[in-house]
Amino acid sequence: TARATATYNAGLAGIHPEDRERVASAFLTRVYQGHYAEEYRIVRPDGSIRWVRDRAVPILSEEEPGRVAGVASDITERKQAEAAREMLVGALEDSRKRMEVIVEQMPVGVILAEAPSGKLLLGNRQVDEMWRHAFLASADIAEYRVYRGFHSDGQPYEPEEWPLARSVRQGEFFTAQELAIVRGPGTRGVLSLNSAPVRNAELALVPAVPTLSDAPERRHGAGCRISLEQ
Repeated sequence: TARATATYNAGLAGIHPEDRERVASAFLTRVYQGHYAEEYRIVRPDGSIRWVRDRAVPILSEEEPGRVAGVASDITERKQAEAAREMLVGALEDSRKRMEVIVEQMPVGVILAEAPSGKLLLGNRQVDEMWRHAFLASADIAEYRVYRGFHSDGQPYEPEEWPLARSVRQGEFFTAQELAIVRGPGTRGVLSLNSAPVRNAELALVPAVPTLSDAPERRHGAGCRISLEQ
């Protein structure tokens, strides 16, 4: 009817120009199928923009064919929250990529671990070379067991004893901590490890960043040999 057409045109005029064609097409093709639902922007008389979720169904009536019943909900706050979240995720992803590039180019082995879980997030090429195998990510400290390290008396490191684990859990600092290891092909080695927690502005623990470098086999050589023979 003329009245319905006028109402439709008035509603269409208030839709943001970038959304108008999409909404009009969806309305005409879906509303009489009974499943029209669209999210779009509207422009208010004062020029402000709001997001709405619009739903409509046909009213079956022989007296007034073509009638439609609908409801529109303001979803602006939800859309703003979604946009903010997407911006944050994008910023974090950009930061992660920049960090990966920096870490990969460092001349020492660097591992990035999450606090307080101890989840191993990232290891650079130097880490691979020192351990003679690809970096092994882990979901938590318990999975550190795949790395074989030894105390000076030859006793193996338990997962929670690794300096990195103690840094992310207790906030401990380690400087030039030497430890014997068994590398990928079963050869022995000694690493000099620095591990420290990183704290944010609120003094909360955030990812710990240990660095590793090869160390001469001095005090730990005997201990490592004992462990290998066992």
